[in-house]
Amino acid sequence: MRPTSFAVALLGLVLAACSSAPASQASIPPNAPKIEANNLAFTTTSVKVPAGAAFALVFENKEGAPHNVNILSEPSGGSSVFAGDTFTGPATRVYQVPALTPGTHQFKCDVHPDMTGTVVAGS
Repeated sequence: MRPTSFAVALLGLVLAACSSAPASQASIPPNAPKIEANNLAFTTTSVKVPAGAAFALVFENKEGAPHNVNILSEPSGGSSVFAGDTFTGPATRVYQVPALTPGTHQFKCDVHPDMTGTVVAGS
């Protein structure tokens, strides 16, 4: 029995959707800031990033619990200016973060709001 063009197209869509592979070392920009999560805590509690320029942020979830990085507008909270995808580890994602205003911003995990740290956007 020969597959129909619909079945072939559907298989292609399923394979494309499942190909969200973890970041390889080659796709991680050199000198990119990195945040790590392990044991229901951020093991990186502060990172420095450029102000006024978009940047890549490496997030490594070292455990089987779901986590993400949500960057807020203020040092003690505020509104979300960037929220990365939530995923279960161990795995690594490279987030593409839009330009931040100069100053200190809080980051947190949306799943575990007690997990927090700071992003310092400067020159």
